[in-house]
Amino acid sequence: MKKKSRLLSILLIIGMLFSIPVSAVSAVSSPDDNTGYEPENPGVQPEQIDVGDKGMVVSAHPLASEIGADVLKRGGNAVDAAVAMQFALNVAEPMMSGIGGGGFMMYYNAQTEDVSIINSRERAPQGATPDMFIDKSNIVEEPGKFLLGANELSDEVGNEFHVAEVQVEDGVTGEHVFSSDFTGENGASWNADKFQLLERGTAFRLNEAGGNIHFGAPYGSNSTSFGQATSVMELVEDSELFIRFRTDDPGDDRRLRLWLRADAFRSTGSTYARNGYGVEINTNTSELKLIQAKDGQNSTLDTVSFDRTTDWQSLRFRVEDDELKVRQWEENEEEPEEWDIEAVAGTVIPFSERVQSGKSVGVPGTLKGLETALDNWGSIPMEDLIQPSIDMAEQGIPVNWVLANAIASNESKLARTAAGDVFLPGGNPLEEGDTLVQEDLAKTFKLIRDQGSNALFNGEIGEALATEVQAFGGSMDTADLSRYDVTEDEPVWGDYQGYDIASMPPPSSGGLTMLQLLKMFEQLDLTQHDVKSPMKYHYMAEAMHLAYADRGAYMGDPEYVEVPREGLLDPDYVAERVATIDPEAANPNVEPGNPWDYQDGEAPEVVTQVDDKVDGETTHFTVADQWGNLVSYTTTIEQVFGSGIMVPGYGIMLNNELTDFDAIPGGANEVQPNKRPLSSMTPSIVLQDGEPYMTVGSPGGATIITSVTQTLVNVLGYEMELKDAIEEPRIYSSGYPSIRWEYGVPENIRDLLEQMGHSWEETPREIGNVNSILLHGETYSGAADSTREGTAIGISAEDLPSISKLKQLVEQFADNGEINNEQTERLLLTHLTAVERFANQDRLDKASKHMQVLTQLLDVQHDNGKISEQAKEVLTENAEALLLIWQKAQN
Repeated sequence: MKKKSRLLSILLIIGMLFSIPVSAVSAVSSPDDNTGYEPENPGVQPEQIDVGDKGMVVSAHPLASEIGADVLKRGGNAVDAAVAMQFALNVAEPMMSGIGGGGFMMYYNAQTEDVSIINSRERAPQGATPDMFIDKSNIVEEPGKFLLGANELSDEVGNEFHVAEVQVEDGVTGEHVFSSDFTGENGASWNADKFQLLERGTAFRLNEAGGNIHFGAPYGSNSTSFGQATSVMELVEDSELFIRFRTDDPGDDRRLRLWLRADAFRSTGSTYARNGYGVEINTNTSELKLIQAKDGQNSTLDTVSFDRTTDWQSLRFRVEDDELKVRQWEENEEEPEEWDIEAVAGTVIPFSERVQSGKSVGVPGTLKGLETALDNWGSIPMEDLIQPSIDMAEQGIPVNWVLANAIASNESKLARTAAGDVFLPGGNPLEEGDTLVQEDLAKTFKLIRDQGSNALFNGEIGEALATEVQAFGGSMDTADLSRYDVTEDEPVWGDYQGYDIASMPPPSSGGLTMLQLLKMFEQLDLTQHDVKSPMKYHYMAEAMHLAYADRGAYMGDPEYVEVPREGLLDPDYVAERVATIDPEAANPNVEPGNPWDYQDGEAPEVVTQVDDKVDGETTHFTVADQWGNLVSYTTTIEQVFGSGIMVPGYGIMLNNELTDFDAIPGGANEVQPNKRPLSSMTPSIVLQDGEPYMTVGSPGGATIITSVTQTLVNVLGYEMELKDAIEEPRIYSSGYPSIRWEYGVPENIRDLLEQMGHSWEETPREIGNVNSILLHGETYSGAADSTREGTAIGISAEDLPSISKLKQLVEQFADNGEINNEQTERLLLTHLTAVERFANQDRLDKASKHMQVLTQLLDVQHDNGKISEQAKEVLTENAEALLLIWQKAQN
């Protein structure tokens, strides 16, 4: 177990009354476990839980929590604190979030009782295209012909493919450029006017039933027989193949390969084309494979299964530009309208390359989101809220174990950009206990302090940002930045165990998927099973497979696609999905359902995607203030350190958010200009009988949804204490059969689920980082997840400014000589007594005017040398905090 380092607080001159109390809290015990594994994090720490009756902040870093708490103590509201915390997290957790990214802020307004959303999700630049993550260097563009190859990969003798009609149609003219119907033809071999044949242990022949591909004795020493049939036809670029075929003995290891836009076979011993697009019919696995061949190298683009049969089957294969389509059906069926395979020619660029490209960088929205939130609900100017983070960036902060691990794991990613100078000084990665200084980021924050968001979206920061994105192959320009704006959205609502839950709507998939899971769990009566029972984990995994199948098929940016919000949460649809769950076995064949049966609209095309994404990292933090306002905020640059690209001279880490789009075009989440990629962020607020009860959220890419869901089940369903609910081991499984798991899932439970058909990742790893606030009447309970160095800080009445505390401060400063004149001391105390009298009479307008005079008096006495600089700043800050509180009370 790693030893946890203590972070030293940045000294903020906020006065003795604003020091943060250390609550005496008992640690939550770790769950019983027999895994033999140790978690990577230091475990539960006292600072991860706290209570308060006037407010609460919870974040993944103590410095951010301290800054947020300071804002609340100065009379700021939840939005003020959240804005200050995001700037602080940009400094303290630069690998997780910042102004180079985006996020979703959920706000509960205690006065109006409304829940609102600021959506600052990144957008694709105008130059983005649906196929921008496809490598086109290996596409086949030259016209070609139809090739047919067949091979037998065993010692069997006498197996056959039977072939009837074969037609190839020119995709431009619609005319047949090749046609052969073997039915009824006679002769020893296929028509030489139509095919050039090469037979090695294989005979292409005719009989009464039509065409046969007969596999005889193996050719050579490798137990293989094969044959090549090269069509005699005009070369065409776009074409469509229709063929009827069957086999008498499905299951044996034979392959029929059909090629279009092909030049020739790769060699005399191969049924692969040198260049072309092909469909492989594999009788052993009962699969159709879409294949691409370029310069003798072949790759599989997609695969689908078909039922084994000895009946005649039909197949249609279309090549049009760079779009490839395949469908197959049996003799007794009508030809379907839908294609079994739809793909784009080319190869998906590997995720490790996509993520570090300028193409992955979305137009960042965090700063515009912060500014919008302040304009709507804030009470403290941004220039005041950003200043503590400027100080942190300039003075430096201690590197904690979370940041040290992130740097060590991303050395090569950081070394290729300006980020290397910051996190790898002298080529050496910063380690735990080192000091991280970010002077360029401090410079950027000063520009924002002085110019607002225009410094980024219409100023020098944006110019440098766009230049760097283009240097790494992206298309973003300053016009993309200038046109960016946030949206103000309504939450998606659902309920669970009698609680109402507000969560994120699309383009986040988080809210809908979480609420769908919760409704499945209700119908499964999940909480009747023990929290560590095999049935609980089985039902959770199976429900996750169903929900994530729907997520992948139907969700995207609602500005571009219609999302079946009502259908996905319809009780009858949920029941339909739950009915597919076998209580005794895992389902290996989960498909998306059809929620469009339960609402108006038409299901979109479903495009199979490559499953190569690595779950991103993010941060979630939450705030409650003394007036009952709440913020639940998830914000991100996607992967750890985002794209790894830092804007030189400005210290901004840039996101790789556009890798959240589907790499393969055609689906609901395909890349389009100005579109927002699908997210998993799930900041949520729970209400009980119309009153706020809980805030919750987590980072973790696609695992965010299940982390939040399981925490809600633990609190609302199992009625666990908040910290216990967060620490309870979580699982994640988006598809059959693999389950990711955290330390603490018992070995005997894992064994039982394996018997049901599930499989577990070899070792446990952390899933998410849940931070949450729970409301008990007038008391806030906060809890931070132990997977990072999270901190909860409660605000109590004694933490808030008051006139009596101002009087105490005056007396203390007089005692220590920082007020060096008795007449000045008496003058200040007399003035405060008058202010106190008006405040006690609820004459806050009079109290405010006298307090403003007091602040002017402090300036005069300081100029006359009667009060020290520190005493003046502390007294002024306390006075202004009271003025802020009174102003809100009068409004």
